[in-house]
Amino acid sequence: MRGTVLFLLRTAIGILIALLAAVFFLLADNAPSLPNVPFAGIAIRAGSQTVHLPNRIFRCDQVAQQVQCNTTLQNQTLSLIWQQSSNAPPTLSRCQALFAGKPLQCSDAGMDYIGRKGLLSYYQLEGLGLSQSQLRDLRRQYRWSNALSQIGEARLLQLSTAVALLTGVLVAIINWFYPGRLAEVFISFAAAAGTFVLVWQWFGSVPYDRLTGFGISPEIWTGLAPSLALLAALLTGIVTARLLEGRFRRRDRIGPILITGAGMFSLTFVSLPGLFQTFAPLNSPSLMNFAPLLAAGISTGVGVATIGLLWVYSDRSIRTFLSMGSGLGAFGLLSLLFLISLLELGYAD
Repeated sequence: MRGTVLFLLRTAIGILIALLAAVFFLLADNAPSLPNVPFAGIAIRAGSQTVHLPNRIFRCDQVAQQVQCNTTLQNQTLSLIWQQSSNAPPTLSRCQALFAGKPLQCSDAGMDYIGRKGLLSYYQLEGLGLSQSQLRDLRRQYRWSNALSQIGEARLLQLSTAVALLTGVLVAIINWFYPGRLAEVFISFAAAAGTFVLVWQWFGSVPYDRLTGFGISPEIWTGLAPSLALLAALLTGIVTARLLEGRFRRRDRIGPILITGAGMFSLTFVSLPGLFQTFAPLNSPSLMNFAPLLAAGISTGVGVATIGLLWVYSDRSIRTFLSMGSGLGAFGLLSLLFLISLLELGYAD
């Protein structure tokens, strides 16, 4: 029976990993943020229909102050031309569009932050003269780009957090019934990652005017902050791994246990904002005002539970910690991975 349960759980994890890989490929293939594309997105408007075109199909070149992007639709060339300003960062103006050599109406349809490229514009094209059948063919051809446009940023963040939560629950169940060395290594890495993010965020929030009083320039601090965060993460990961291996005698465990507890606090604290935004009751304006306090309270509870379980250090307490820690680790790391990917690819800002 235990073998059957383990097989089913591992199968579920395997299917989930395959689906996650497919989702990441899909997001990357239709990403708004591409190196040589100077806009956020292009959509064709025809009556009540709107067809979104993926940015990857455009090939863009710049000659002097003019930027031109071309693609092929229905065996005809679609060309978009802008004038680019000389200021920094450069901006586009005077959109002109040609389809099969005929001019189109090209209008600005809003702006959004797209990854590291900053604020870019969406453009809407009208007057291509395509039939309803041709528009349906285009929508079918670029179905994923249109589906992602319909889903939107908020739902993408909610879906990614829900998937991360499901993964965390499955991992926690597996490591409750079948704890092992792999869970110990994973928890050590997850606690280190959470510490890195939290410490870097804390150092990044230090006002520059306080640093200048100590003779530290903003440029030096920008390079120093991630280095200090990395040192804290390495310390947390190494200490947690050695503690779970049983390398410390009981009287020497207090310091390592506190460090591991701080690592689990950090991991929980950086993972909770996405969870609050996923579930509507948690995302209410009145509750979101208390979100930092609520996150701190839950994270403190996890940290205290970690300290208690590791101090007892019985078979059952270690199993409980491995289940809790691996589940939180899977949820936290996957949440961060989704968030970073959505930001870098231009789906979220």
